[in-house]
Amino acid sequence: MFIKYDIRGKYPTEINEATAQFLSKKYVIYLKKKKFKEVFLAQDFRYSSNSLLNSCATVFLQAGFKINYLGIIPTPIYYYYCLKNKKPGVMITASHLPTNYNGFKFFLPSNDVWIYKKIKKIKAKIEVQKIFSPQVKEETYLHYLNQIKNIVQIKHHHYFYYPSRNNSANNFLFNLLPKIFPKIKIIKNSNIFVSSDYDGDRIFIKYKNKIISPEQFLMIILKTGNYKKVGLPITIHKRVKEFFPKIDFYLIKTGHLNFKKAYKKYNLDFALEPSYHFYFFKETKTEAPILALLKFFLSEERNEMENILNLSFPSYRLDTSNKNFVKKILDYAKINKFQMKKFDDLYFSKTINQNNYLAFNLRQSKTENNIYRIFIEASNWSLIKKMLIEIKRK
Repeated sequence: MFIKYDIRGKYPTEINEATAQFLSKKYVIYLKKKKFKEVFLAQDFRYSSNSLLNSCATVFLQAGFKINYLGIIPTPIYYYYCLKNKKPGVMITASHLPTNYNGFKFFLPSNDVWIYKKIKKIKAKIEVQKIFSPQVKEETYLHYLNQIKNIVQIKHHHYFYYPSRNNSANNFLFNLLPKIFPKIKIIKNSNIFVSSDYDGDRIFIKYKNKIISPEQFLMIILKTGNYKKVGLPITIHKRVKEFFPKIDFYLIKTGHLNFKKAYKKYNLDFALEPSYHFYFFKETKTEAPILALLKFFLSEERNEMENILNLSFPSYRLDTSNKNFVKKILDYAKINKFQMKKFDDLYFSKTINQNNYLAFNLRQSKTENNIYRIFIEASNWSLIKKMLIEIKRK
């Protein structure tokens, strides 16, 4: 079970209806102390989500709370409604994890999370009353998109393709986009291919069959927005900062909670994680991946996109469960006398000469314990290729 900024686990062995009721009762105690009497409930597409949501709903109704059921929606829209209406909520989702997992996002209108850490596995089976059926509320999506329209005005025609078979909460959001932005159309033969994850808090774009890198996305967004304070993790290529000397950049540890704390501490306008989490704090106070897509279209309108996509950010990202490879990369750093500092687990760097450097970050995933995330960056591609060749030879 994962417990940090949300709660996730395998269904039904770690997370089940009894867990949902146990946590909801603890949440109710907290909310009553804070004088809340109303909550938002939302869910993703998972087969277990509606049953878990109704387990939570039972507890809230018994405690006399008013429930606003948002239906099946992307996590960022759930956050938006909680923040806009200044009400707490519960979202049933396990984010990007497979569908045999599920979990809870307990969110507060202060842009904080509520977490209860003393959770034991509860095996008791309980009967769940069908209070809310899984549904998509079109008006919920359209209201959100109308708010987004006040932020971004699209003047030209744009086309993208999104495979609706993808079981993401963003399915309906993308399909409704042309209703609010009539110059945007979904067509199969578009050069722009969009995909998303289960709970809809990330967005990925392929342009002419090439994935848009986090650095390219960052360049697009910063050039189409008036941002003064931007938060980035250590796993974004340093070269991006050279293009924006007037922006104050803040180094943030990976993780939703760290970025939201940084938003409050530094009054950030925008932040990005290389996992394609886009924090549009200035516009929405939270994540808004749909804005990233619209900024992409704006970049097209301004004839900036092609130039950005031609920029080089020599970097390599790898997720691995191979502990032998992890050992090899650590040995490489030791043999080649890299400097090490502890930030987001371990960060190694080496200055080759006045114009060249090589660096990498090694971090164990906080949500998937057997996964190590590796980010390598350099001043040129040859240094990265040479490093990988030498590691594979060992």
